[in-house]
Amino acid sequence: MHITIKEVVATIVQAVFTVVVFGNVFSKAGFSRWYSVLLAIPVANLIVIMWFAFTEWPIEEELLKLQLSDSRLTDSMSSR
Repeated sequence: MHITIKEVVATIVQAVFTVVVFGNVFSKAGFSRWYSVLLAIPVANLIVIMWFAFTEWPIEEELLKLQLSDSRLTDSMSSR
């Protein structure tokens, strides 16, 4: 079985594309872009995807804080 240069280049391009795209996704969710590098490692990529799917994202925590502070502000203004 021979691995051609074309196959090696295609694999590298695919890995870089995955890291860049998912780096953006991780960043928008509030995590470091560097987590996307783990997606290029077999088995680690499955663990990272499961962790990412089931953990609470920092952006969700921030949204909850903002919603709570907004509801407190609204409550205090309506009680006047």
